[in-house]
Amino acid sequence: MNSVDCSIIIVSYNTAGLTLQCLASVYNSFKGQYRYEVIVVDNASKDDSLMQIEARFPQCQLMVNTENLGFAKANNQAIAVAKGQYFLLLNSDTIVPSGAIDDSVVFLQAHPDAGVVGCRLRYPDGSHQHSLARLPTLGNVFDTHVRGKMTAWYSEAEYESSMEVGCVIGAFLLVSRQAVEKVGLLDNRFFMYSEDVDWCKRMWDARLRVLYFSGASVIHIGRQSIKTRKGRMMGWELHKNIVTYFNKHHGIFSATIVTAIISLGLVRTGLIAVKKRLA
Repeated sequence: MNSVDCSIIIVSYNTAGLTLQCLASVYNSFKGQYRYEVIVVDNASKDDSLMQIEARFPQCQLMVNTENLGFAKANNQAIAVAKGQYFLLLNSDTIVPSGAIDDSVVFLQAHPDAGVVGCRLRYPDGSHQHSLARLPTLGNVFDTHVRGKMTAWYSEAEYESSMEVGCVIGAFLLVSRQAVEKVGLLDNRFFMYSEDVDWCKRMWDARLRVLYFSGASVIHIGRQSIKTRKGRMMGWELHKNIVTYFNKHHGIFSATIVTAIISLGLVRTGLIAVKKRLA
């Protein structure tokens, strides 16, 4: 019998204070219902993350990289050695309330046809944060980048009930070992962004459902590990990976159209900026 029910995997990159806060909330959230292990993968942080984690949480397993390998590859490293029947990919800038992980595992166990479960995310002030989206289409990519309308996101009202969704973002992503064995690990081509969407798409292709669980809510601060490189990460990585996603799942023709849509959107954004300066 496996000695671990769920492996909690946290990737850390220059977020010492937030990672410590996250770990404290994780350990305080356990209700004794399941057996957990916590694995922290440090992506070559330049701060004192390693020293502080080792001092305050010696019970967690620490994996140390000599370079920043990105979100997907770092999570895959941990999954390869994790012992749990379930894997929770958890961002280092989250705060987990009591019972949120236990209840999410119960929900996934109750839906054996599901590969992935996500929960509700909120900002530190308690306000709503989008964490559910429909799978990318040419239409909703055009809406986002050209029309400035986020039609891929589910509305806030839809978060009131648990439901089947296109994809959940990777800040809190619970997946079964059986699902990973069936669809494979995260795609290392996605350094950051779109790796969660790609995984959910592959779950659906393998006839595994992607579910949202309304019974758990987690605080997610957001974008903390990319603050020093925000422009590049939010721009180049995001756009590149959208094109990579379409090329992988819909072919080069769709990827070419997406490239044109993103380029058109960037031109539109630039013209709006120039207009504001002139005004």
